[in-house]
Amino acid sequence: MAVTIKSYTTAQLEEFIHSEAFKHLPDYPISKQRAISHINNPRADKDDVILYLAMLDNKIVGYRLLLVENIIHKGTTEKVAWYSCVWVDPNQRGLGIAKKMVDAALKDWELKIVFQGPVKASKQLYTKDGFFKQVDLAGIRMYARFDFKTIIKNKQPGWKIALPFVGVTDKLLNVFGDVLLNLRTPRFKAESKVLYVNEIDEELNAFLLKHQQNSPFKRAKEELNWIMKYPWVFSAPTNDALGKNYYFSSLSTDFRVFMIKLMDNEKQVKGFMLLQIREKQLSVYQTYLEDEKVAEAAQLIYQFVKTYKLNTISLFQPQLVNYFNKHTTPFLYKKPLTRAYFYSHKLAHYFEEEQLIFQAGDGDMVFT
Repeated sequence: MAVTIKSYTTAQLEEFIHSEAFKHLPDYPISKQRAISHINNPRADKDDVILYLAMLDNKIVGYRLLLVENIIHKGTTEKVAWYSCVWVDPNQRGLGIAKKMVDAALKDWELKIVFQGPVKASKQLYTKDGFFKQVDLAGIRMYARFDFKTIIKNKQPGWKIALPFVGVTDKLLNVFGDVLLNLRTPRFKAESKVLYVNEIDEELNAFLLKHQQNSPFKRAKEELNWIMKYPWVFSAPTNDALGKNYYFSSLSTDFRVFMIKLMDNEKQVKGFMLLQIREKQLSVYQTYLEDEKVAEAAQLIYQFVKTYKLNTISLFQPQLVNYFNKHTTPFLYKKPLTRAYFYSHKLAHYFEEEQLIFQAGDGDMVFT
């Protein structure tokens, strides 16, 4: 039998995840918490197609999820979709399953697709037909603590047997490294000008909109409150029953998202940061800063690293990248970081003629 593609709209997805058929699937194409988040996406309509299942002999052999987004520019709004997670049964490779799902999404969304760079093995799938153009976002990654275990795990999977010994080495090195980090980290003196928030109010929303002129997606009050209310990943000490049947993240031993308001002496908003911690890694997303607050934002990042004993820091916000490149840090090492984004040729005028710029918090990165 040939592979067929079945699609689900937002409304149909809600019915699907509450069905008996979904409950008894051998492999889940989406977790319930992730589905509920998509269903409550303020930019999604009930008839938007967001999930594709590849079926062979009535069995799921692949799936592709999309995140509904809007490009907002000069008073107009154009609905687009972000490619999110994709999975193909490794026993069914060579049947063109991934391409069938890509083609189905391009057709349904009339080529209005954007996504963050795929893994090398699948990049040709998206680029060979000339549908997509690439733009790179320049960033920086900083290493605050020794973490050879994670590096080897990601780069040399065949060295699995050595990981326990490498982990012990990391711990021993960090006994001394943490002492030096604490000594070299300057004391944060601006607590009275920082406010942690769990939702965006009107004052903060006005600040965000003012600083989003070159952002295509302009996530503000409604979207950020949705992100905080409907996470895709929960913190838990162990895996659960879903983990054996779902190939993407639903749990993490440590997953936290912070929204931070930076103010001046008169309590006027001068900066906003959205930070994510996941298992000793700090990612800086959706950050807008007045020039006077850049150094203070950097000092706050130092405090996060020190307090939570974070291993790595990744960021792409231009002001902060420039700051960390020009200043000595208390960290062990820093290096340039590049993230590739792709947009279909149908959306080229936004990113070429209008010069809109992708940001690290765009798409589904903040959720995972």
